[in-house]
Amino acid sequence: MLTTIEKIFLLQDIDLFAGSSTDHLASLAAVAEEQSVRAGQVVFKAGDPADNLYTVVEGRVRLDDGVAGQEVEKSVLGVWSCLAGKPYRNTATALDDCRLLSISAGELLEVLGTEPDLAVALLQQLAAEKA
Repeated sequence: MLTTIEKIFLLQDIDLFAGSSTDHLASLAAVAEEQSVRAGQVVFKAGDPADNLYTVVEGRVRLDDGVAGQEVEKSVLGVWSCLAGKPYRNTATALDDCRLLSISAGELLEVLGTEPDLAVALLQQLAAEKA
């Protein structure tokens, strides 16, 4: 089981959280749960309720929207769906044995509501990725 400090270090390696302070990452790490996923296991399916945001901290995951797919590693899965309260748009399948950090959508929104600077930093990073 990972400590909060270990989770902070893992989150720091993820591009989405690059602009976040250690204090903000500590807020996320406190509600993040470690999850192991075996190669071939489906993390979530397109159309499932977006109950969790997943951060891939070890291993590779394939995202498939039914038309095209992409491999990701050291990435966040389901962020837009969690923020919008909409179902997942992709199916995520582990390509390797993976280690994920999972944050429930409710806890994510609660942390963002109490940490507005974190919310701004995440939105800026998300906007930069789309630009």
